[in-house]
Amino acid sequence: IQNSFKLQTIVLLDSGAQINCIQEELIPTIFFEKTEQKLSTANGENLRVKFKIFDVHICNEGIYIKQSFILVKDNLDIGIILGQQFLEIIKSFKVTNKGITTKLIQQKILFTFNEKSITKEVNLLKTLSIFKEYSINLIITKEKYFSNKKLEQQLLTSQIHNFLNKKLIRPNKSPLSYVVFYLNKNSETPKFVINYKLFNIIRPLHIVRHPIPNKKDLHKRLTESYSTIPFKHYE
Repeated sequence: IQNSFKLQTIVLLDSGAQINCIQEELIPTIFFEKTEQKLSTANGENLRVKFKIFDVHICNEGIYIKQSFILVKDNLDIGIILGQQFLEIIKSFKVTNKGITTKLIQQKILFTFNEKSITKEVNLLKTLSIFKEYSINLIITKEKYFSNKKLEQQLLTSQIHNFLNKKLIRPNKSPLSYVVFYLNKNSETPKFVINYKLFNIIRPLHIVRHPIPNKKDLHKRLTESYSTIPFKHYE
């Protein structure tokens, strides 16, 4: 800049940018000149612009290309952006795997690409693909989980119907909310069995048995037991 300040850095070449931009903090304020120009991003967001610099030379292979830049206070990620203003100077140019080639003052110039930056982007894509693959595997695992739960529910229902058909159990007609079956297996008197685990819980059938005696046994226990009823005497 004005043959007194030099900056060697990586730039972004953007054919969609109408003018050249540079991060404000990269340039000493002594070179700032006020401007009324406005600048916005591709999505219409206004950037903070107050200054502009002239007499800037882009040097490559001994060739100097004079340009001007808008100073942007917002973060550009890449410190310098060369836009259509710069491309108009170097056309006609060719793009190869190595970079951009052009011919100025009968001399061939190559603006090389930054391979490290490309590798960084590729590694980022690889990382994102790993997260995507992990998410897919997680979804498949959830599908298998719900599939197994559904199978257990079917097996549970099948076992209940099997016991009902063999008359080992019979449905409860009581208005109680919990699940009850009457068990007739190898016993002289029927006893009913309370299953506190509701059938909508998906797990193998486990019946918790709490037998209650018949009326005679119950009456006998009540008559043979000694009990006292506490009371208070009031005068």
